[in-house]
Amino acid sequence: MEAVRCRHFNGYKPCTKNSSCDEQCHSYSSVDKAILVIHLGAMGSVVRSTALLRKIKQQNPNSYVVWLTERPSHEILKHHPAIDKILEMNFESLLSLKAFEFETVYALDKDLKTAGLLPFLNAKTVKGFSANPVTGSIQPIDKDATELWSIGLSNQKKFFENTKSEIQLLFETCGFEFSKQKYWLALSEPELQGSRQRRRQWLGTKKCLIGINTGCGNVITYKKMSTTSQIRLIDQIKKEMPEAQIVLLGGKDETLINDEIHKHHPDVILSDTQRGLRDGLQSIFAVDVLISGDSFAMHAGIAFGKYTLAWFGPTCAHEVEFYGNGAAIKSDFACSPCWKRDCSKERMCYDYPDTEQFVTHLLEWQQAQKEPFYRETAEKRIVVINTAFLGDLVLTIPFLVLLRQKFSHAKIGLVCKNGIGDFFLKLNLVDEIFEVQKGSGDAYAMVAVEVNKQPVDYLFCIHRSFRSYLLSLRIKAQYRFGYKLGFNLFGFNKKVVRNLNIPEPLRILQLLALADGAFADFFETESKYHNYNEKLNTQHMVEVPRWAHFPHVSLPSDEDQLKPEIKSILGQLPKGSKRLAIFPGSVWNTKRWPVERFASLAEQLVKRGHSVILMGGPGEEVYGDAIERKLGATTGVVNLIGKSSVWESILVLHQCELVVANDSASAHLAALLGKKILVFFGPTVLSFGYRPWGNHVYVLENTLLSCRPCGSHGHNECPIKTHVCMTSIGADSAFKKVESILG
Repeated sequence: MEAVRCRHFNGYKPCTKNSSCDEQCHSYSSVDKAILVIHLGAMGSVVRSTALLRKIKQQNPNSYVVWLTERPSHEILKHHPAIDKILEMNFESLLSLKAFEFETVYALDKDLKTAGLLPFLNAKTVKGFSANPVTGSIQPIDKDATELWSIGLSNQKKFFENTKSEIQLLFETCGFEFSKQKYWLALSEPELQGSRQRRRQWLGTKKCLIGINTGCGNVITYKKMSTTSQIRLIDQIKKEMPEAQIVLLGGKDETLINDEIHKHHPDVILSDTQRGLRDGLQSIFAVDVLISGDSFAMHAGIAFGKYTLAWFGPTCAHEVEFYGNGAAIKSDFACSPCWKRDCSKERMCYDYPDTEQFVTHLLEWQQAQKEPFYRETAEKRIVVINTAFLGDLVLTIPFLVLLRQKFSHAKIGLVCKNGIGDFFLKLNLVDEIFEVQKGSGDAYAMVAVEVNKQPVDYLFCIHRSFRSYLLSLRIKAQYRFGYKLGFNLFGFNKKVVRNLNIPEPLRILQLLALADGAFADFFETESKYHNYNEKLNTQHMVEVPRWAHFPHVSLPSDEDQLKPEIKSILGQLPKGSKRLAIFPGSVWNTKRWPVERFASLAEQLVKRGHSVILMGGPGEEVYGDAIERKLGATTGVVNLIGKSSVWESILVLHQCELVVANDSASAHLAALLGKKILVFFGPTVLSFGYRPWGNHVYVLENTLLSCRPCGSHGHNECPIKTHVCMTSIGADSAFKKVESILG
């Protein structure tokens, strides 16, 4: 009966994640309590209240979360990883709710429908608002809800005395401490792909996308700027920011407004206003900046981390939390705010927004995007030390890219493990390479001599080994930057403690912050407001920060740079089929998914009409041979393991639709190319921060094992002799995951 405690079990047959329901299922997710969130309010309010899910899941990680709402807000909550069941407010849903025993119910609406529902629920604790049984007026359930409730007693208090945002008051109503938890919306993988494709089409040759949401719903219609005001605003933006492409956003109600604006500005892009709410979210996700009134779109922009500028006339600007990534443009009319649905004044606030304020904020945002640091044009020589394995070194690339941007005229050298340097030269990330044979003290000494032949201005020691530290002391650099470790007590001009709550590429960028005060301020703000630590454990990171992306890797479209042997092998694959790469190897034995599982996965993929390329480096040929033996004479599978260099592997990966790999360098290389990746995690865990750095990374792991993690890298032998972290992941599960990724 324990299977019924899995959140995926539907009651009458196994879910789509496995063919049988038991605790050995890799997707088994035990539930220990049920929690209900009731929020029937306006769509923008529902978006705002999704921030509560971060705290709910933090305090109750194994909870089963039900959210009750009304149409069309149920559409907003689709695909949300923290919500197990979305119910619409109707009779059938009320019957369903009666079957639950809730640990906590959060009644967030000041609404009689919500209050009337509460007596029928089975709940240990209820937070929020109920109704007076005599008058039917809304009242706070406990003292936590009193402050938010009391704001409704006085316009003076609501409009002028209150300084707290609505989301802070909502957190306090639920008994939570508010520490800038962000709104939380989710897009499905097809929606993300559609949004990115839309962005590319809209952007064209321009440098940024500015979305203007022209409406605000039908409740308080004057929350939007007038059409003439928006036309005037576009005039000013086009004059001051000619490199920006403007897109008009909205739903069906905004079609006529957008058409009217388009008559005056035919070069702005009209988004499709007829395709529904989820499509509108994709459009908002596609832009860089969102301009809006106090609307649902404004809240969606904030949720997606867009730089959001919102105009406030009849409503209260202080009630909205922008998380340091936007601004409120407030009406200067004496009667604002008023919260009136109708206005009979001759001069109306929505006709006279301060459009110059919008442009000022836009120009400040534009400048911040261009210069997150002080740019230096002096000719300097910089040396970066990172002698780690290739996978870890790939995570250094965002650092090298920003280093190149900051020191645009500098000569950058990289000290790395032998056999890797040529790859970084070909990507134009560095200008000179110094390779070392790891384990050889003489090799490090020779590198120091070679580096010291020319003066070194800056040295960044990324690798945290004692040998790398000694090498940095041997190099005669004017300034040395590194991490604060137990053994490097002297020798560095500046050191920083590694922030374990952010991913490894961002930890490396801490070193750049040591060398540049402006970047240090920028980096601190980004780390504070984007909650990277919350993304460490998510099995699909929604969005890598744009300023720390991998660079675009320009590769030849043909196979001219491949050896004839590799061309010949690839020529054996069926024409027109999708090519998928499988990397069965890893430096560490315990990080390898079993070879027979890779063989079974390859067999299923070929049966589905795909082509499979087995890939890996020298020393890993044994895994390819084993897979070939198990497959026999299977058409559609070729073996390149041990036959290609790092650069040739990149060229082959460029042709592949998807990559399946262990937690190894191969997954990081695929992420560099922006490929879809399925990666297996076993002895290591996502919270270490070494996940592949990309927007299309999917993870299979067994999260129920108490023995995970068993080390920071993995082992050559399982410490408990079972290797269950990898053997518990089935080939069928991997195949289904691949199929879902490919769509």
